[in-house]
Order: sequence, then structure tokens, then C-alpha cells
Amino acid sequence: MAGFLVGDRPSYTPTVDTFNGTGAQTAFTLTQETTTDAAIVFISGVGQLPTGAYSISGTTLTFTSAPPSGTSNIWVTYNQPTGTTAIPSDGSISTAKLADDAVTLAKLAHGTADKLIGFNGSGVPAEIDTPAGGLQSVQVFTASGTWTKPAGINLVKVTVVGGGGGGAGCANSADRGSTGGGGGGCAIKVIDVSAISSETVTVGAGGSAGASGDNDGSGGGTSSFGAHCSATGGDGGLYPRASPVGGTFVDGGAGSSGDINLNGQGADGWTQGVRAGGGRGGASYLGGGGGSGVGDGGPGQAGANGGGGSGAFSASGASSYAGGAGGGGIVIVEEYA
Repeated sequence: MAGFLVGDRPSYTPTVDTFNGTGAQTAFTLTQETTTDAAIVFISGVGQLPTGAYSISGTTLTFTSAPPSGTSNIWVTYNQPTGTTAIPSDGSISTAKLADDAVTLAKLAHGTADKLIGFNGSGVPAEIDTPAGGLQSVQVFTASGTWTKPAGINLVKVTVVGGGGGGAGCANSADRGSTGGGGGGCAIKVIDVSAISSETVTVGAGGSAGASGDNDGSGGGTSSFGAHCSATGGDGGLYPRASPVGGTFVDGGAGSSGDINLNGQGADGWTQGVRAGGGRGGASYLGGGGGSGVGDGGPGQAGANGGGGSGAFSASGASSYAGGAGGGGIVIVEEYA
């Protein structure tokens, strides 16, 4: 029995596990989980040295050498019985016992996909649906075509802008300028498309510029989103007439059938017999008109996104110039779930 201490069993009777030694068996199964430091092991009544003579992991007691044969000659007492202080009972841990930021996502129970954690009407944590709605996507049309509804879209906000009018040209007469084109109108509308799969989109062309010389510009085209809303284009600019002397105003386009309907900016600006530049093009809701020129003369400038083109001007009388083209219309469809 080298390596073991032999003596009388102590007289006290703690709660113990007992085993029969066989002289060959080294591993024994305990009735409860514990650790090497939380138990005392005896062989034939003699306490054994932890780690030197045995070790405990969970419910397994392992000796370094097999204890001698005997009836109930091996016994184990527990310093911290499981179930009272070592393992708390169900539902006994309060919030105050948990450290801040101690609970990780891995410790949360699995939930339902695409749900959020919120509070129900009683203030109890519960799964709630992801809020519907919100901007999902945007389609922009600068040319006529067909809008096709993406999956999951129920509402659209449509902004329709007509084409800008073209600025007028100017002949080679000294000190006179032509009128710019008017800006395209605008309509803005929110439309329920839950029962609509597609819609025709018409984008009004920008008005063509008046050719070099005394030539008026053309009006811009009308833009529309199906029959829901539309916006007319701005008027074309005018070249200087003998009468009246002074600026001749042209109108911008107008929106219709929208929740909001806006007029494009009008344009004026030519004079005769007074040194001046060509008229600036009228602005649209989404684009500026062509800028007016000054100096010895020059062509008009193009508008953008429904803005009118500016008028040409001649200061020295040496050359004729063309006006600026009107900016093409535009239709923007914002798509919401």
C-alpha cells in the first residue's frame, strides 16, 4: 500500500459518497459535481492530498494510483454541496446581480426573422413587426418611357417638370437682345400604386433655340406621369420687334392635377436702341435658365432640367446669333414600400 496513509475513520458523519476499492480501479463517479478544492477524500479514514493523490473534474474522481481493495473504504465529503450555493435555483437571479453589458447576443433566445424587439401594450418585451414604408428606390426619366413598379412598392411621389422654352435668335443690328424662353411648369403628386404595375412616362423636350437672326425660340414640351399629373413647357423667346421698344415677357409652363402645382419662371429682357444683353431664360423647379450675355454680342445659353434658354444679343451689329436651347423636362419617381 505504498503511497497511501492508513488509520482509523474519523468519528464525525458528514454527507459523503462511499466507494469500494478494488486495487485496480482509479476513476469513480460522484453523485454531484464538485472540484478538487471543494471536496475532501479519505481512503480507509485517512485524508488524501489534493492533486497529489487525486483530482476531481465535474462528477469524476480520479486517483493517481488505484486505492486498495475494501468495502466502503473510499469516501468523499463536499465542502460546498451542489444545489444550494453552487448552483442558484431557477428564477432566483435578480437584475441587480448582473453586471452592466454582461448579456451578449449569443445569450439571447432565437427569435423570428425580420422582427424587432420592442414593448407591447402592457410594457412587456415582445417581438414586433419591422415598420413598413420608407423610401426604397428612385427612378429618374430624362426621356419618355415606361415606369415599372418594383416588388414591394405601394406608394410613389412623382415630380413632373415640363421642357424649357428656347431663347430667340438675334440679327446683326446694333444694341439689341432677344428674349429668353420660359421655364417649364411642375406638378408634384403622391400616388397609391398598390393596384398599378406600370405607367407611361412622357418627358417634354426642351424648346429649340431660335436660329441665328431674327427668329423666335420654340416652346417646351409637356411632361406627364400617365393621367395622374402633368406640366406644360415654357414659352419660346421672342426676337426684337420694331414695336414695342423694351422687354417682351414670355410665360413659363404650369403644373396641373398634382398635389402641388407650380409655374415655371417667365422670361423677358430684350431691348432695342439701348445697349443691353439678351434675356435670361426662366428657371424651372429643378433647373436654372440660360444666363444672359453682355459685351459685343453672342449666342444664348441653354437651360437645364426644364429651364429656358437665354436670348441672343448683338451689340456691335457685326454678327447675328442664335438663342439658347431650352432644357429638356424631367420626371422623378420616388418609390416607397
